[in-house]
Amino acid sequence: MKKFLNSISFLLTLILLSIVHKDLKAQEDKNLYFLADTVNIPKDQRLLNINKSVPFTLYEKKYEFFCKCLPPFKQNLMFFYINTQRGSKEEIFYAKPIHNYLSWQELMALIEKHQNAFDQKYNLYIVEVLPGKRYKMNLVKLAKYSKVE
Repeated sequence: MKKFLNSISFLLTLILLSIVHKDLKAQEDKNLYFLADTVNIPKDQRLLNINKSVPFTLYEKKYEFFCKCLPPFKQNLMFFYINTQRGSKEEIFYAKPIHNYLSWQELMALIEKHQNAFDQKYNLYIVEVLPGKRYKMNLVKLAKYSKVE
């Protein structure tokens, strides 16, 4: 009987560990990474433009992709980085952060699938290539369509 209870206990432990592992994996999969290189790519071949904020805007950085890919297809796809910690500086990396980076096609497929629910489903980090083999990583939010033209 004791052997049977030990076996049951062992099986329950395995099941519990499996559930915990799936939950951790799901949280891990929620973070997405895209490498934005405007340093090494010629200007006429870039997918995006990176702009710092201008006075009276709420964002610190705008990542504008040259693609009118979300309905109603009237403005370029944009992500914003909003620094919520006043006075904090962006972290600079001296080596490319080790992540599984999405290709442009993979990112577009997820954006098209989830559209305005993208931010609820995923945390997108844009890793920006800087001069001198440096990098900057920002958590960004998808810009919702604006009717202002």
